[in-house]
Amino acid sequence: MNESLLFFFSALGAFNGLLLGVYFIFFSKPKHFSHSMLGALFLALSVRVGKSVFFYFYDSIADAYIQFGLFACWLIGPFLYYYSKSAVQPKLSLKREFMVVTVSLACFSLIINFLFPWSNYPVFWTYFVRIIYLQWLFFVILTGWMLYRTHDEWFLKSKNRPFKLWILSIYFGNVLICLAFNTGNYTSYIAGALSFSFVFYALILMLLFHKRSDELLFLKPNKYQSNK
Repeated sequence: MNESLLFFFSALGAFNGLLLGVYFIFFSKPKHFSHSMLGALFLALSVRVGKSVFFYFYDSIADAYIQFGLFACWLIGPFLYYYSKSAVQPKLSLKREFMVVTVSLACFSLIINFLFPWSNYPVFWTYFVRIIYLQWLFFVILTGWMLYRTHDEWFLKSKNRPFKLWILSIYFGNVLICLAFNTGNYTSYIAGALSFSFVFYALILMLLFHKRSDELLFLKPNKYQSNK
């Protein structure tokens, strides 16, 4: 593939992911915790993907942006888990648990970033990046286990097929992106960014062409008005 097209498709997905993330966090209605988590998930993925795109095409990118991209990667897994859990179990109150987990992880990552700058400790970061990807993979597996453990409630008993398709698309899309990044050393460094763009636009098409977006985003859409 021509490098200009490769850069365009990879960067466009990251840019539009940022826009959609901001929309779900600040502007989507009705307000729900799952919307904020979905927006945060898109933001974290977009920042991480953006870092990969610019590092692949412009390897002189500032070290601070590299570290910021890896910091965002550290939070993708928790955002995926809490989005999925709040979506399939909307009556649960997860805000306190979410704050404890994510603030703890964020503080730990910030301490690492402050004490061991990328430019001064390249060998350390070679190993810590592996930890970041393993942590991401752990939350992907944890999310899968949670969805399986609660499938009676949201998959078997629910008649809302669009929601089932949406939540499974979000999950398996993240599985694909996570695996692409984890296996980048054996395939291509840009594979993760391309995977994100593919998954992102597939989700966008679902949102655009489905008549009622609330059926996609809510387990029980009857309680909510359709959001055009």
